[in-house]
Amino acid sequence: MNRISILIVNLSLIFLCFLFFTTYNVFFIIKKDSIVKIRGGMPLNKVINELRRDSILNPMNEKFFLRATDGSVKAGHYKAFNGETIFDFARRVVSGESEMCIVTFVPGKTVKQYVEQINSDDNFYGEVKRIPYEGSILPESYKHKCQSQREKVFEFAQYSMSEFVDNALRDYDFTKSHLKSKFDVLIMASIIEKETGIVEEMSKISSVFQNRMKIGMKLQTDPTVIYQVSNEMGFLERSLTLDDLKSRGAWNTYVISGLPLTPISNPSREAILSAMNPVKTDYLFFVASNNGGGGHVFAKTYGEHLKNVDAYRKYIS
Repeated sequence: MNRISILIVNLSLIFLCFLFFTTYNVFFIIKKDSIVKIRGGMPLNKVINELRRDSILNPMNEKFFLRATDGSVKAGHYKAFNGETIFDFARRVVSGESEMCIVTFVPGKTVKQYVEQINSDDNFYGEVKRIPYEGSILPESYKHKCQSQREKVFEFAQYSMSEFVDNALRDYDFTKSHLKSKFDVLIMASIIEKETGIVEEMSKISSVFQNRMKIGMKLQTDPTVIYQVSNEMGFLERSLTLDDLKSRGAWNTYVISGLPLTPISNPSREAILSAMNPVKTDYLFFVASNNGGGGHVFAKTYGEHLKNVDAYRKYIS
């Protein structure tokens, strides 16, 4: 083979290599960073359309992607990186290496509020068919793979609550408490949580209610009435009325003796521990503080309480 022939062959090889790498770079290399959201239950054709919109798939590489995934992709939010191949991206989609999404359950909310919250969060999917019972959700921030099932999110939060309470009660002596069960602890904690968001005074609030239970006095706490008349939503867009306070039902602690039928919210760790460990006081009453600093003013007698109430009314008028 003469030199010209060798040169032609070499040039042809160089051209073929150039053509191959150019084609590969154009059609199989991702050109920009992006996050692809494959929603739970999304049909494959819609997934393909989503990847086309993000310029990850094109007519030349689509069949290769389908072959690499075998048409099976997992729901989630996936980062596509500038410079990586569609095969690397396909591997993550098949194995479910999704980004993580955070859901935060705020203390003192009801399960109905949590259900509304997560149903409106499109980072998760699926219908919540089994509504958790009140007080069973541990309010915290939870990380889950994006597009996890909503019921799975609740199941983990319920497991977290059960584990925390069981560990906290391991050495608890119910014979020395006015609370006689794990459920009683959650009920009391849920009331404390609704009465105050100030951790430092939770054990004092707890003492008031348990002092009342000790002498057979009704708890008479507004949040239980609100829970009842709001159809267990836990909030009202109006003030309580005298008729509300007289309404019959299993949660109105102005009418019933002792604890309401169920928790009225989902309490924090601090409220649960305060329910278990009330500080020792002689207090039977409390009302919102009149000093503008938040919190409550406590009283041992009804007369003293009336003075505190009068001071608070003057403060807000």
